[in-house]
Amino acid sequence: MKEVINGLLYDTDAATRIFSAESEPDTARVFQWSATLYRTESGNYFAAGSGGALSMFSKPSSAGAVGTESILPLSEDDAYEAAEIYLPLEDLAKYFPSRVRPA
Repeated sequence: MKEVINGLLYDTDAATRIFSAESEPDTARVFQWSATLYRTESGNYFAAGSGGALSMFSKPSSAGAVGTESILPLSEDDAYEAAEIYLPLEDLAKYFPSRVRPA
């Protein structure tokens, strides 16, 4: 998947995959999502994924919000917060070495 956002090209094929995650299923699928966190060669983080009309991947339309597939740029702080939830400690230290240090 590729998308240009604020003049930056985000490309899942050119970025490093860090982890994938998905929400719990919901019967209406409006909140449901699946996403992969990536880091670009220049150090930018983004999530690429898809979701329902009330997920982080929703887009406005003339009929209201609709689910879609898209890319969401993330700050390092946001990427790290998500990684803390989904990655084992070894991988957290591998992808965020400046944030995981001995006390």
